[in-house]
Amino acid sequence: MFINAYLLATTVFARQGTLSGSKFARYTAEIMATEAVHRALALQSLGRLGNDRVYAKFSQREDVPGLPTTGKPGFFRILDAVATLESVGFGFGKPGSVPGTAYNYDEVAARTPKDPDVNTIAIA
Repeated sequence: MFINAYLLATTVFARQGTLSGSKFARYTAEIMATEAVHRALALQSLGRLGNDRVYAKFSQREDVPGLPTTGKPGFFRILDAVATLESVGFGFGKPGSVPGTAYNYDEVAARTPKDPDVNTIAIA
């Protein structure tokens, strides 16, 4: 789902045809690469082959049993991703129904270690 979200963002920014749009398209593509690693690790933790795709999912149907997106095609509106995540208990701007899904960003950021080899510093 998160790979699909960043692919969608990359497409939207690239279609702007501007220098800033291309810059943001590159950023979202870079983040999507991280999401692909997350997907591979999640698949391995489920006993599945981690690197099971040449192309990241955009409009293809998901085939991992047990996921809320299984059997569904990719989405073309980001609010569809929000609706799917909310349907399995995540909350956006409010606590979710799944334990551990309510985070205050400022609290988490304050206790996150700063490591220049791991953390990326946002440049405005």
